[in-house]
Amino acid sequence: MPGTGFCQCDDVRPLEAHCNKSCRDSALKVKLLADGTAEVTDPTQTRNNVEILSIQDIPGYYGLIECTENDCSTYSIDMTAESGPNAKYGLGSILTTEYDRIKAAEAEAAETSTSSNRRRL
Repeated sequence: MPGTGFCQCDDVRPLEAHCNKSCRDSALKVKLLADGTAEVTDPTQTRNNVEILSIQDIPGYYGLIECTENDCSTYSIDMTAESGPNAKYGLGSILTTEYDRIKAAEAEAAETSTSSNRRRL
């Protein structure tokens, strides 16, 4: 709908049919920070549950990143030639891939550190 800031969606399923309360409560949360980075929080983790992503540096991410406050909640939309725009709960696929890459690198570094600290008998 031109000029209104809203888009018209056909065949919209009810929220509960797409992602129920449990799904939404456990979905990764993202908010844009004033410096143009994204703070990603994993509500299912009690430790190390926040990652800061430099969105501009992620290959495949497009768009204007602007937040004049320090807490801009965001919503992700994936776009493909086949399906067009598709709203996502949690992170979109590009941010999810980057988040997973960082978490895997952290886990590998922790494992390497643990392995090198083991005493050999």
